[in-house]
Amino acid sequence: MSRAWILFWIVLFCEGLISSHGTQSQTGKNKRTSTVLRKRWWFGCSGSKPGGHAWNNNWDGRLFFQCNQAQSISSIYSIFRGCRRDRLFEFKCEYNFAAGYYSHDCHWTDYVNNFDQDISFRCPNGKFLAGRYLRSVVTMCE
Repeated sequence: MSRAWILFWIVLFCEGLISSHGTQSQTGKNKRTSTVLRKRWWFGCSGSKPGGHAWNNNWDGRLFFQCNQAQSISSIYSIFRGCRRDRLFEFKCEYNFAAGYYSHDCHWTDYVNNFDQDISFRCPNGKFLAGRYLRSVVTMCE
């Protein structure tokens, strides 16, 4: 390879690392990423879901989950993939004596968090979680 081609590729690579185009992060702030890094990110971001879990949603898909009658959510497992800017959820339900007795009075809450913010939600006494919709609404039973 001639010196001119080597110099061309070095300049192209360095220009790619230096030039930046604004992309928006999850927090809404602009972050600066190079074209080279963005291309690497794009090629390395798989749309497949990791195995070994019964995911309740797809990447960029709507999340709707509700336990069967007489059950409540017993565990929540979640992973976040930054390149997809999304999260997968796996919910598990178990029989709950209280759920079997009280699950006749269930309702969806209003939003329990703001967009792109953590959820900090505690069930009131005597209530339990039985479902989840999107990222911000839960089914609460009493």
